[in-house]
Amino acid sequence: MSASWRVPVRPALATRTAARPLRKIIRVVQVALLGAATFGPGVAMIGSGGAVGPGVAAIGSGGAAGSGVVAIGLGALALGATASADAASAPATTKDGRPFFAGVWLVETPRAEAKTIAGTTPPLRPEAAQLYAQRKQMKASGKVAGDPAVDECLPHGVPRILSATHPILILQKPKQITVLYEANHQSRQFYIDDPLPKEGEEPDPTYNGTSVARWDGNALIVDTFAMNDKTWLDDAGLPHSESLRVTERYALTDAEHLRVDITVADPKTFTAPWRMQVTYKRRPDLRIQENACAEKLWRPPGAGGAG
Repeated sequence: MSASWRVPVRPALATRTAARPLRKIIRVVQVALLGAATFGPGVAMIGSGGAVGPGVAAIGSGGAAGSGVVAIGLGALALGATASADAASAPATTKDGRPFFAGVWLVETPRAEAKTIAGTTPPLRPEAAQLYAQRKQMKASGKVAGDPAVDECLPHGVPRILSATHPILILQKPKQITVLYEANHQSRQFYIDDPLPKEGEEPDPTYNGTSVARWDGNALIVDTFAMNDKTWLDDAGLPHSESLRVTERYALTDAEHLRVDITVADPKTFTAPWRMQVTYKRRPDLRIQENACAEKLWRPPGAGGAG
C-alpha cells in the first residue's frame, strides 16, 4: 500500500480516530509494566516507529520496563517545568490587556554621568560643555557644586530622577500611571491620552515638568515638557535649558525587567537630540521608605542659624 494513500476519515469518526494513538500508547505501557512485573527487567521493547508509531521511545531498553516508564514521567515533568518557566518569564498584563507595570522597581545600573546609547557624552554646545566641565571639576575636588538635588534637596528633574539609586513604586490605572520615587519624596503622574498643549498654552515650568502619555502597542510613551532650567540632567552636573523635552518609552523585556528608552531634545543646550537607556528590575521584596533630604537643611532654634 502506498505510504501517501490515506483512508478518508468521516467527520463523525474524527474524534475517535484522533484518540486511537493515545489509547494504544496507554495500552502498550500497561503491557510493559505487566511484563516487567512478571518477567523482570529488559522486557517489552517498544521501538520508535513500531506498532505504536513514531515518537514513542524504547521503554525498558537496557533495563526494566519500569525504568523506561520513569523516563517518560521525567520527560513529562521536564516539559511541564519548561512550560512553567516560560509562563513565569512572560510579562504580566492588566485586565484590559496592557503591560503590568505596577509594583516596586530598582534601577539596575545607576550612572553618575549620562551617556548616549553609544556610550559617549551627549552632544553639547560649546558653552554648555564648558559649564558641564566646571561642575564636574568642582564635584571631583570635593567642593560644593550647587547640586540642586543633593545640596538643596530640590527635585531631581527628568531624566535624572530615573537614574536615582532609590526604589520607585508604580501605581497603574487605565487612564493614569503614577510613579512614586523614594528619592526626596517625589512623584510624577502620566495622564494617558491627554492631548499635548498647543503652542503658547504650555503650563508654567516646574522641576519635573508636565507629562502626558499614550500606548504604542505594548510600550508606554511619555512626553514631558514645561521644565525649568534649575535641575541637572545627571549627578555630574549636565545642564539644560527650559527648551528641554524628554520622551520616555517604557516596555517590559520580561516579567522582571522594565526598560526605559529616553530621548532628550534641547536645541539651546545640545547640537542634536540624543538617546539614553535605563533598566529597572522588579523588587517585590522592597518597600518605599522615608527619605527626608531636607532634614540636613533644618537648623533647630538656638543652633546658630535660622530655624
